[in-house]
Amino acid sequence: FRPHENFDVALTYLASDLVGAGSTVQKNINPSPLAQAAGISPQPDDYRAIQDFPADGGGTQELAYGTLSFRAAPFDTKLTLSTQEVQADLQSLDYDGSPRPLVSATAKNNGQIDEADSIELQFLSNDTTWGHEHVQWVIGGFYFDETGGYDPVTLAAAPNLLAGLRTGSLLPGLSIPDGLADTIDQLDVLGLLAEDGGVQLPLFGLLDTRSVSAFTQLTWFINDVFNLTVGARYQDEKRTVRDSRSTVLLPDGTNQTLLAFADRTETNKNFSPKVTLSAQTEDILYYASWGTAFKGGTFNTVNVYTPPSYVVPQEVTSYEIGIKSEFPDQGLRLNAAAFYTDIDDPQVLYVSVLTGGAVVLENAQKGRTQGFELDGSWLPMTDLNPGLLLTGNLTYVDATF
Repeated sequence: FRPHENFDVALTYLASDLVGAGSTVQKNINPSPLAQAAGISPQPDDYRAIQDFPADGGGTQELAYGTLSFRAAPFDTKLTLSTQEVQADLQSLDYDGSPRPLVSATAKNNGQIDEADSIELQFLSNDTTWGHEHVQWVIGGFYFDETGGYDPVTLAAAPNLLAGLRTGSLLPGLSIPDGLADTIDQLDVLGLLAEDGGVQLPLFGLLDTRSVSAFTQLTWFINDVFNLTVGARYQDEKRTVRDSRSTVLLPDGTNQTLLAFADRTETNKNFSPKVTLSAQTEDILYYASWGTAFKGGTFNTVNVYTPPSYVVPQEVTSYEIGIKSEFPDQGLRLNAAAFYTDIDDPQVLYVSVLTGGAVVLENAQKGRTQGFELDGSWLPMTDLNPGLLLTGNLTYVDATF
């Protein structure tokens, strides 16, 4: 909508209702020693998964966002607002990913939720800005607020699995954590290890996120050939895990709390700069860049017997050099880049019943990726057949973790 030649309004609304197993169908191609002792053998790494518990999923999503753009002297203004709500009506998966009836996870009646709102404000230079012949810039701020988690997700475990863990009969010599042993003892006192249907543990946990950041980027046109771009982002992010507790479903249909964990808050602050130097000739752009990036720390909100664990921030430093070229007379375009990326404390996902999380994050020590990319396109017959286009690309990656 354009109420004025210098003012635009763009509004978007999206609603979706999804039903289907989707990626909840997972197979166990690399069972742990404990899983193997419980009778799980590796499944072939192909397109078939064999499970004992029906995987299913369903949920709704509503998303609305709008952008207001105002063009005037001495700079442009852009405001973006968004809100979204996601509710999982049903999520069920075979937690052990095998035909053995050991562990399953289910979230029903909107047990998995996510609600998020954001605001972003930008000021951008334009043709009326003082010095626009030499400098182009943007300054902005961003605010993000989100609540997500499980309310609850139900972890169901076979009684023989829990009893075998406690006695050590599943894996001789295995020492399970004291907290898990105490939890199994509680279930035994309640008489639940003898239940034929297994033990059902509704697990609760919500994560509140509040993030505020300011950013800027400036490009200086040094001369007709060289440009220098510098940018930076300052971020202040706070995450709070709350209402985290583990309960057990009793035969009469009521829940009894096993452990209730104290709320916990962590705040991260980060400054991430970036620098790019480029040189533009008639047909070729040469560039070299260095920059850092940041992924805030977070909590594993859903737990069985341990307090919510904290995952420290992930920090990335990247280097890249490359060229982008275009030769219109020959109908040829060629691009090449070499990159090196260093990752400190990468946040990685893994699945483990012993840790108690429905999904679990932890920090690895380091990661490193390096390699190069080549891509190009060619119009071999610009006059006879201008619609014929040949393209190709090549990527080489050498990564360690």
